[in-house]
Amino acid sequence: MKKNRRFIYGVLCGLIILLFALFIIGYTKVNRKYPEAINEKYNIGEMFEYDGCDISVRDYSILNKTEAINSGYYVEDDADYKILKCTLEATNNSDSEKSPELYYIEAESSVWHNGIDLEVIDNANQATDSLRPTLKSGETATVTIAFVMYKFQFSDARWKRIDSDNIYLVFSLYPVKKYVVLQDKTI
Repeated sequence: MKKNRRFIYGVLCGLIILLFALFIIGYTKVNRKYPEAINEKYNIGEMFEYDGCDISVRDYSILNKTEAINSGYYVEDDADYKILKCTLEATNNSDSEKSPELYYIEAESSVWHNGIDLEVIDNANQATDSLRPTLKSGETATVTIAFVMYKFQFSDARWKRIDSDNIYLVFSLYPVKKYVVLQDKTI
């Protein structure tokens, strides 16, 4: 009886060690195949290449609910929220027509991450196809994008200081994380 138990425990321990070794080998293989993303950090006003065009973030603002409603950038919701509104400039410096897909842009902070809110864009009377402007060679387009920050996405303390939190506009994540620093309050 004891020999059977020892044999079973030995087999189980061997299987656990084998599974752990296979996990380590797989983990190492995946990390070699997909290395850590390279960070490309830009500031407001700096030009960089995105989707075949030169892009520059011109300005941004964080609107409280009242300011958002008054400016047309609002969500039809009773919840408390703020709107992160950003103005971009896209320039086609190539010889052919380009249509940068700006609706893939995301905003993030250390505790929040969100995509463009098309309802806000529609409420501001902007056509959603403006998030993919067709630019002829040498042409420039100015596009305003907006992100909703709901109070329930944050702790009370974080919500009170959201205007002074680090906020980034992310254009791509992998293999190159390309982002623009909107607010960097790192101390």
